[in-house]
Amino acid sequence: MQKEQVSADVVYKEIGINYRFFLGWRHALFAGTIVITGAILFQTYKAIIEKPFISGFIPLIGGLICLVVYQLEDRIQDLYRAGIKAGSSLEGEYFGFYSAVDQKFTKTSHSTTLLKTYKYSSIGLFLLGALLIMFMIFK
Repeated sequence: MQKEQVSADVVYKEIGINYRFFLGWRHALFAGTIVITGAILFQTYKAIIEKPFISGFIPLIGGLICLVVYQLEDRIQDLYRAGIKAGSSLEGEYFGFYSAVDQKFTKTSHSTTLLKTYKYSSIGLFLLGALLIMFMIFK
């Protein structure tokens, strides 16, 4: 079987589609994390008033959810950056969008900020859950 030749324009277009797809996932994960964290904090507050014996377990579940989101974001970043690198290599000397974005990766990028947000949200929820459980045990 012979491989089909694909033009650079088609590949570049496909990279753009994938780039926007993964960017959409990043936005959805961020918005979802804000909503889930808010709901978990609200339910924890409600549980402290109505059913204090389960109030510590709600943030623990939220911490697990944030850890899953952290892992998803880490994987999406790998795919997102692979698209940027591929697009940059196709642009060559023309220095287009992907080349510009590829040069701007620094240690304090949005990606790093998002990963820290998910990690510290998870840690905070775990600590809140542990404190509430300890409070209920030693009450």
